[in-house]
Amino acid sequence: MQRLGDPRTLEGKAYRTMLLGADFAVAKTGEQGPGEPWFTQYNQEILTFLQSSESGFVEARPRFPLPDGSEAILYVASDSFALEDVPAMQFRVPVQFNDEVELLGYDIEAKELTDRGRAFLVTYYWRALKKMTADYQVFAHITTKTSPEVIANWDHLPVHGRHSTSLWQPGAVMKDRGLYFLADRAVVDEYILRIGLVRPELDLRLPIAQAAPEVVLDDNGTRAAVGVIRMPAEKSS
Repeated sequence: MQRLGDPRTLEGKAYRTMLLGADFAVAKTGEQGPGEPWFTQYNQEILTFLQSSESGFVEARPRFPLPDGSEAILYVASDSFALEDVPAMQFRVPVQFNDEVELLGYDIEAKELTDRGRAFLVTYYWRALKKMTADYQVFAHITTKTSPEVIANWDHLPVHGRHSTSLWQPGAVMKDRGLYFLADRAVVDEYILRIGLVRPELDLRLPIAQAAPEVVLDDNGTRAAVGVIRMPAEKSS
């Protein structure tokens, strides 16, 4: 759970991007604070966006009355994480983990610069190969092109923990979308995305059984370098 923050900050201004990484959003109707009309206007702008079809959110009733006479409104992301077929994707880089699950590929899109760094919207596509008995976590390590040292972690539970891997049915294709951040380093404009799966309670990684020819493995065959992340060039003013 996070607040969108002060609209005068980079992160606050990029609220549409910040909501891309959310499953739920809670908004408040009415005035947001005496003597702060700018905050009320900002909140109304977010409400208008959440109520539009463009946002990808739907309102979950009922609304909740608050002591000041306003209401709290819960919005739920309507995007489905279970797919009927394998979709087209930006980077198709098959990586099979043990005999249980396969990473089919991923999409990545650079978004706004925020107070936490450059935002990236990343969508992984997974396929269950068999019924899994364990709940795995994705570890996503960001490194430079010249060193395997981890400079950022995009680790997460698949599909935000809404549907654990032990619930995936054989053959199921899952869309795993999230918003992640990478601090800009002045001398580096390309990074490597390295992916693996782990049972966090045992600190036990799944071995990689096979991968696309262009995928490089390391960490004793448990981590796959699936692609390059490029920092977008800043436009000159």
